[in-house]
Amino acid sequence: MERRQFGLGDRIIEQNAEKIFSCIVEQAYQHDLSQMRFWGNVDVELCKNGLARTAEGQKYLFNLAHKLLKRPKSLPISVVIRIYEEMLSRADRFGECVALLAMLLLGLRTSEAAGLSYGDIRQMDEDLYAIERRYVEKQSSRDVQVGGKTSNSYRLLPLVKEFRNFLMERKKKALTYYHEHGGTSDAEVDRWPLGCQGQAYWKRCTTREVNQMFKNICCDAGVEEGFFEEADALLTVDETYGKEYEQSVTAYILRHQAATEYDTTDASRDEISALMGHAQENDGTEVFDFANADGQRRLLHVMMQRPIYMYICGKTGMEQDTLKKGMSKVYDGPVELTVTENAEYELYTETIEPNDRLRVEIEGEAELLTEQTILHTYSSFKRPMELGCTSAMREETRLAADMAEKSRSIYTSVGLFENPELVDSMPEVEDLEREWLPEVVDAEGKPYPCSQQAESSKMKSKLEEKEGICEEELLAVLSSGRLVKVPENRWICKSGVCSMGLDKKLQVKRIVVFRQSADKVLVSSSGQAWYLPASITVDDFCKNGRWQKCHEALLKDGVLTECNLKDTSLVCAAQSGRQVRLSLDQVRVIPDGMQIVRTGGEKIVTACCSTAEDELLFVSRQGKALRVSVQAMHEYKNLGIGLVSGMKLKTGDSLCQLMVYQPEHKLIIVTEKGRGLVLSPDTAEKRMIEPKLGLGAGVQLIQWGHGGDVIDALYVETGVLLVTKQGKAHCHDLSEVTPQNRDTTGHWWVTNHDVVGAVEVGIAKATPHN
Repeated sequence: MERRQFGLGDRIIEQNAEKIFSCIVEQAYQHDLSQMRFWGNVDVELCKNGLARTAEGQKYLFNLAHKLLKRPKSLPISVVIRIYEEMLSRADRFGECVALLAMLLLGLRTSEAAGLSYGDIRQMDEDLYAIERRYVEKQSSRDVQVGGKTSNSYRLLPLVKEFRNFLMERKKKALTYYHEHGGTSDAEVDRWPLGCQGQAYWKRCTTREVNQMFKNICCDAGVEEGFFEEADALLTVDETYGKEYEQSVTAYILRHQAATEYDTTDASRDEISALMGHAQENDGTEVFDFANADGQRRLLHVMMQRPIYMYICGKTGMEQDTLKKGMSKVYDGPVELTVTENAEYELYTETIEPNDRLRVEIEGEAELLTEQTILHTYSSFKRPMELGCTSAMREETRLAADMAEKSRSIYTSVGLFENPELVDSMPEVEDLEREWLPEVVDAEGKPYPCSQQAESSKMKSKLEEKEGICEEELLAVLSSGRLVKVPENRWICKSGVCSMGLDKKLQVKRIVVFRQSADKVLVSSSGQAWYLPASITVDDFCKNGRWQKCHEALLKDGVLTECNLKDTSLVCAAQSGRQVRLSLDQVRVIPDGMQIVRTGGEKIVTACCSTAEDELLFVSRQGKALRVSVQAMHEYKNLGIGLVSGMKLKTGDSLCQLMVYQPEHKLIIVTEKGRGLVLSPDTAEKRMIEPKLGLGAGVQLIQWGHGGDVIDALYVETGVLLVTKQGKAHCHDLSEVTPQNRDTTGHWWVTNHDVVGAVEVGIAKATPHN
């Protein structure tokens, strides 16, 4: 019987014919005689070939299409998880599933996924891989061609470890297949497709085969066929949608799934456009801005907020940890903390995002001595951050994973969130000014009683307060063009921001440490220098007169560095990472203001003195660090030399700090928005910053982009003081901060303030007058 006859005869005969034909096709599929299934396309084909010719048929099609236009083009998360598991389980037998996985995880078009090959995988950095989207399937064939639907179709997309490992296992099987069939050149396999036809690793699958496989998977995963009827009807009545969906809606829904989920993240429009291959809305942004390691990390951060990635990477459960005195950690979502029996703790908790609600649930026998709340009022103008929903999405994904495991509920509606309560509990724009208070409850959700010892506990806490003491003199470089001495030198730890004794109307541009006991060298941004012996006091230096030119140099971003008697070299470095090593003996006898470095128009931003046996640490504003031996750098005996090659920086990055490498001390990284990262001492057993024989690119110290650029880096022993643009100070006792590994985000140390620098301080018990 011919399909075009359906819909033209008696309706009962038509329905019976449909059932018979569907059963024949389904049985052929179940017995591996065919990969075609009639499910999901019967009524649509009938409409196209029969009813579409009549007024009644046209009305039917428009009604179906209108249903799809009224709702988001995405599937519930539990359905997506079941589809993902089906793809994995079938991938060994059906290579088309690999192309489907690429569409689901990377948001690719069907022709783009079919055009991927093993040779498209790129290593961007240590443990960072990406796939290059360059080729597409050529007109429903098994060949590929360069190009895409838009000018930004070419792009690099990061691969999570789990998906990359899966692809590498597939490549191993492809190599085994290749060698078993007489292959000799492994490079040939790089041209083989990721998505192949069945088990023929060398044979590229077509978009039609990909769509057919997706239909089969959706049938088994519980997606209702009516969904595809509506989408296919839309193609029939609107040609523009036919172009968008590449004339076949089936697998394309996976791309729309990715786009819908990206809209719920904190991604910018530029990042979403780079991920989806859309034209950039911002004229100053190009797709190549993300084609480097740092750009790929930004995109990976966005991708990890999608529910399917949370599920794949095991980020859906509640994190568990043991509470220890002095520890400091950041948890992205709920956490269960276990405490030692009969121990007393002072627990400070703060939400990562200012509008997240905080709930503390106490289980077991415990006595709550006191509870204190520091109120913060936030507004959309104080913190450059969109409202996030990572925690809600994590919980939603966990619920969806449970649903996917327990049942195959039939798909009936299209929506990203399956639990409305999670959406209702998320903060809205009008909540930005609300003062959130933490909620302390017991295991049953009832308010937890506070002990009568609260007042005595507060007094005890007050007596145990610590303060940071700066033994050195501090000079503040003001935006108004003045250089002033900071009157304060003591600050209470963890009490918010404290005054530095400066005029509230003044803004601080930089903070400069003036160590009285050491000789110093001041280098201007243009390469002039002054040698300051230790006999010069800070009061003498601040007076107008001989040192007036030094004041002007500091106001124009000059660098003041200390030098000890044993130091033999002065290394100056520019924003570009280029540097020069000079003889310190020559610098010690220079006349004031002598040109010791020819910058060639570049700006000197940092300098340090060292011995020939020392190692130096270059730190960039995007968090990169390069460790190199001083002896590996050529020393120039004559002054007035030009800059030479130094740290290799990527486009958009610049040098921030240069200092002597001190592995026995804690390294502190501070960002301009107030994040701080404490790195453990760099012991030989657990080396974080490997030495380089020559100058190069370095390693990532702190994840860039979570708190702005790195503003300062320094070695400290006990405490650190953050100085803000508003002339405030924020002191931290490092004994209460748990060191972290490199390439992490650190902690929020100060919020709603722009940090201009950091200073080492000593920590002591607070004196009564403070």
